[in-house]
Amino acid sequence: MIEHLPGGLDLLDETYVCPVFEEDITPILVTDASVEASDHQSTFAATGPVKKATSQLSEAWTHPRGSRIVAWTRTPGRSRVVYIQPGDSVSTLRSPAYQALVRDSLSWTVAEDRSPNGHKTIIASKPRS
Repeated sequence: MIEHLPGGLDLLDETYVCPVFEEDITPILVTDASVEASDHQSTFAATGPVKKATSQLSEAWTHPRGSRIVAWTRTPGRSRVVYIQPGDSVSTLRSPAYQALVRDSLSWTVAEDRSPNGHKTIIASKPRS
């Protein structure tokens, strides 16, 4: 699924601080961007209607550390599932490597061979400021 990505991906995209049930999945893409809650903020705090309370909400908002895994597969029974977190920015969607990842992921989900296959893990560069 990642054979078209020999050097990894260099994406400028949004990261999320979300838990991943790492024992239940096969990682195919990890990030070197920060997944610490202190480097993220609550979407509500950032866009909430009460702007003057934003700093108070940001200080009160806590979240456990996220996972570095940003794309993974899972094969529950004979079903194949692929999750790909990046895809929020136009530059990501236009990336030929990202398009290859999505295309190959879709092909993998509908493949006739239902035996689990190994996936290599690659590193996505952290977002640039």
